[in-house]
Amino acid sequence: MDTTVVAADGSTSVTPATVPRSPEVDCFYIYPTVDQLPNPLLQTGNSPPMPTDAQTATLLVQAAPLLSRCRMFAPVYRQVPSVAAIVTPPTLEGGTVVGHQTGIGDIEQAWDDYWTHDNIDPATGQRRGVLILGHSQGAGIAAALIRARVDTDPDVRTHLIAAMILGGHVTPSSFRTISGCARTSASAPIPTGCVLAFHTFPAGQSSPLGIGEICTNPAALLAGRPEDTELPLDTQFQARGLVRNAADYPTGFVRYPTQVTGHCEQGKLVVTGAPEILGTSQPEIGLHGKEFGIAQGSLMMFAGQQIDAWLAHNA
Repeated sequence: MDTTVVAADGSTSVTPATVPRSPEVDCFYIYPTVDQLPNPLLQTGNSPPMPTDAQTATLLVQAAPLLSRCRMFAPVYRQVPSVAAIVTPPTLEGGTVVGHQTGIGDIEQAWDDYWTHDNIDPATGQRRGVLILGHSQGAGIAAALIRARVDTDPDVRTHLIAAMILGGHVTPSSFRTISGCARTSASAPIPTGCVLAFHTFPAGQSSPLGIGEICTNPAALLAGRPEDTELPLDTQFQARGLVRNAADYPTGFVRYPTQVTGHCEQGKLVVTGAPEILGTSQPEIGLHGKEFGIAQGSLMMFAGQQIDAWLAHNA
């Protein structure tokens, strides 16, 4: 889980991973589409889905850096497979395609179990703060979960540190009480209980995806600048030490602290960087599969600040 840091001049260094024994808050992570083929028996049967290597690898790629700050809960759910989930994603009202409602139900059941049995700290007897994370299909289901279990319940909402809903469809009217994260200046307090959301596209690529949706520029949040300000994003992707067909470094991750920049434009996080870093963009969906990595360092830094702010307020 160590990281190779690649500087702008090409020089490298290694940052070792740190995982504390007793993180003070929790993360509730909903993975994106990993099921490639339909499985009607699994979708309709009563047998619970079983964890797979693909789900574990995706969790590590997207959310492992947060293991240094939170206990990770990652429920398995029955999902719509492959491309169908991208073309017709789940809506906040419960799903537009057969199968999404099943997955939403699985995650709601997992959340209820977590909230009843795991959220209460065994040492203090108090409820813990929680970050809700989701990407792609998992983003739509995360949004549905927040709407059903968090948005209108003030007791639960008090313990929401933030939600990262990336590659989903989150608009300013998606929730009744929870809004997008924003800061007006560098001296403004760190916002908590809010949502970070965006779709990612390379500069010059147009698509209706993202228009009218919330766009969070993590670098702008850190700097206290407007979302449309072009700023360096701390980019971090998996390396070959973690998964195959990745950048050729022996560590689990490779980080480019300043080589990618981004700004919000028409609901999209528009990014500029070398093709060898960003990889190939897809028609209509842009850099959809890489949304966590494009700004992972910036996201994790801001999430850390949100955790600190929540803990200070709820000490």
